[in-house]
Amino acid sequence: MCDNILKEKIMEEQDFIESDVRLFYEILSHENESEIRLINYGTYPIIKIIKGIEKFVQVAREYSGKRNIYTVLRERKPGLKTSAKAEDIIKLQIIVLDFDPIREKDYPSNDIELKNAIAIATEIAESFNSMGFLKPHIATTGNGAALYFKIEPIQITDDNRYYITELLQTFEQYVRSEYKDLFKKYNVRLDSMYDLPRIGRVIGTKNIKGEEIENRPHRISRFLYVNTPLKNDPELFNFIKSLSKKSYPILEKTSRTSQSNKVQSSLLNEPEQFTGRPVYPMQPIPYFGERLEGNWIWEYKVDGFRLQIIKNGGKIYYFGRRLEKNPDWTDKLNRIIPNESFKNLPDKSMLDAELYSTLGRRGVPSVFANNGKADPIVYVFDVIFYNGRSLEDLPLSKRKEILNSVKFLPPIFILPYFKVENLEEHLKEALSKGFEGIVIKELSSKYEIGSDAPIATQWWRKIKPK
Repeated sequence: MCDNILKEKIMEEQDFIESDVRLFYEILSHENESEIRLINYGTYPIIKIIKGIEKFVQVAREYSGKRNIYTVLRERKPGLKTSAKAEDIIKLQIIVLDFDPIREKDYPSNDIELKNAIAIATEIAESFNSMGFLKPHIATTGNGAALYFKIEPIQITDDNRYYITELLQTFEQYVRSEYKDLFKKYNVRLDSMYDLPRIGRVIGTKNIKGEEIENRPHRISRFLYVNTPLKNDPELFNFIKSLSKKSYPILEKTSRTSQSNKVQSSLLNEPEQFTGRPVYPMQPIPYFGERLEGNWIWEYKVDGFRLQIIKNGGKIYYFGRRLEKNPDWTDKLNRIIPNESFKNLPDKSMLDAELYSTLGRRGVPSVFANNGKADPIVYVFDVIFYNGRSLEDLPLSKRKEILNSVKFLPPIFILPYFKVENLEEHLKEALSKGFEGIVIKELSSKYEIGSDAPIATQWWRKIKPK
């Protein structure tokens, strides 16, 4: 099936497929205004608040091939004139699984990677169908694939908002665990889509994300399978509820502060215990120009290799981000980074950091080589465990305070952070100093540890030039 799809569908070059855009709008079933975000990475997005299918198609046609076109997937409150936040989502009517090939950073997928993403999406769709659920709609997003489950609409209120978010997150964790062999076989990851105001690509428009090079072209997104006539699955949400440890739909009413938002997101997960083993780290998502609420800081975005540093039993251990590939760099880095650099760090501690080099990103592989030409530079920006205690439920402000109390020795440095005032100026400053961009973070955010994959969070956002 996948070979035929690639031959008949993907290799066909178009910039816009009106029928697929219309179908996508019908699947979304928006009753109120739709929020379209027109994005070129490194520039501020254009945000369109529109009503009705004809206007939706018009905007998609105008910008397809010029900007990446996304829309907020879930139902927004009526009359909202700004970008939706979690509290602005009033209905859950669609659940999306988004499959992204693991590939070279900042480039589109090649044909094999795309074929693998379509293959795993198709197999998982068939699996859900065999379990008695309606087969989800299948689309290629241009670089990967996605499944769209239409469900009986669930009204979202202040009493169940955080619980429903947790249910969606638990469902994604279930998929990662249940189909982990397929994810490994096809070298594909499942992106996080559980955030209520999450955006998704408008199917039928061209994906121009990443630098287009030979064998890695920009492609049109399109539907590969549509389960017609369009129906809502009456049982999928009940199945998702069964995965949860909590009953539905009662939740105690919570205060509307950003701090309570983060605390509520730990309802289904107990704090991690220190084991000395690496964890799946938290990671940022792109910033789309939304209004920032809360207390935000910015940091330089270092273009290096993500690094976890663990001190256990007086020894230092180093691990990369993609744990499915067993990136144990302990022996190599212990040869060139003295343990003395961590003498003031308590035992049973874990740091989140970026490995860089005196020759920049291109010099990082040389750091691992015997007699390499580059020396390591390690920028530490967060602490996950400290003296055996999990810090994941502490706000970022407190974790920064703990981190900055430790005196490291070169080549270990604490990455500085600054209050957000003018993002354009902050980005210019970072680029002028040789960094690839900036990362902005909300100071009350907790650290979210993934169970089967890194967790991408709206509380960390990355901004890079195009």
